Order: sequence, then structure tokens, then C-alpha cells
Amino acid sequence: DYKLATCPESDSKAVNEFNYVKERESEIGWAGGCYLWDYLRRSGACGYFLPLSGGADSAAVALIVHHMCDNIFNIVNGEQNEEAKFCLAELRRVLKDPDFTPQSVKDLTSRFLHTCYMKSDVSSEETRERAKKLADEIGSSHHEIDIQKLWRGFIDPVTKVLKKTPKFEHEGGSSIEDLSLQNLQARTRMILSYFAAQVLPTKCDLPGYLLVAGSGNLGESLRGYLTKYDCS
Repeated sequence: DYKLATCPESDSKAVNEFNYVKERESEIGWAGGCYLWDYLRRSGACGYFLPLSGGADSAAVALIVHHMCDNIFNIVNGEQNEEAKFCLAELRRVLKDPDFTPQSVKDLTSRFLHTCYMKSDVSSEETRERAKKLADEIGSSHHEIDIQKLWRGFIDPVTKVLKKTPKFEHEGGSSIEDLSLQNLQARTRMILSYFAAQVLPTKCDLPGYLLVAGSGNLGESLRGYLTKYDCS
């Protein structure tokens, strides 16, 4: 039952006729947005934190969260029925702001979605620019963190044990070394993401904490082609 709000006065139809769309892509966005909103309002969190890599997977997740904000904005600023009133009340409750009324979709996205580009020395300027451009387009609160020192902090103790420094293949290392270093970057981003999601609200004066949105690819998961505990 994908609806932005459930209140006693609303009917029990699985899909609200006013909001129903036939296009498959639009329906996926609508259903995903409804799920994220329902999860958010029940969790006690105040938004989502998403590591934005500049790639397709994390961009798709960012757009689904943006779609969530678009859905909320259209309901709240549409026909003033019971569903709209209940949705606005829930919105104000989640944000802990009894007077809040969204002025635009970007206004909502900036409050609910915090994106972060976590760069290292092997990150490209192209992916950085793509991440920033997408964040600007949808209106997310965007941040950048350099993970290089933290990543090296994991490598240095192991280097002392191995008596050698693991290298990427293009640096002359083996395929095993290359894969381990890539996985280490992903897991470094994961640890940092959960930390940032808890402390970032204190900087932005937000109530509560942020939920970390994953960008795992289902096809990769089914085939076992993934980094466990990845947040890249």
C-alpha cells in the first residue's frame, strides 16, 4: 500500500488514483519515494545521507530521494484534502518545525538529502564534477570529504606486517592487492558515512540523525560481484 500518508479518513486503495502513473519508470520512482518517506517518518530520523560517487548507482538513489520530496511537495501544495493535511502534519513532525511549509521541491530536498563526495588520490575530477552537478540540480545539501589519510591509516599497519606496501595494478601490484585496496576504499567510505550521518545534523542544526542510503546494485548482489559493507 504505497501512499504518502495513511489517515482514518483516507480510503484503502493500494494506489491513490490521483497520483497513479502508468509509465513504468515513473511508477518505480513514485513507489520508491513513498517507501523512503514511510520509512523516514517511522524511524525518528530527520533525513538521508548518501555518498555520491559521480556514478549511475548513487545518482539513481539520489533521484529517488528527490522524487520522494517531489511527491511530498505536490501532495502538500495540491488539493487541500485530508491526505494533504496529514502529510503536512507528518512533515512538520519529522522536521520538528510546527510552522514549516515547503516553498519548492529543492527546499525539501535540501532538508532531507545530504550528499557527500568522498574523494581519494585516485578519484577523478570528472566524477567529482558529476556529483556536484547532480547535487546542484536536485538541491541536496552537498559536502566533500577527503578519505586519503583515513584510507592510508588502514594500510600502514598492514604494510609493517607484510614488509611491503600493497599497490594497485597500474602501480605494479597484483590483482589481489588491487582488489583489496579497492575494497578498503569502499569500506572506509562506509565507516565514514555512518559517522557523518550521526554528527552532521549537529552542524546543520537538524533534529535527530540521518539514515545512510545505500547504492548497492541488485544485479551485482545476485551475482556476488560486490564489496560487502560497501558505501561507495
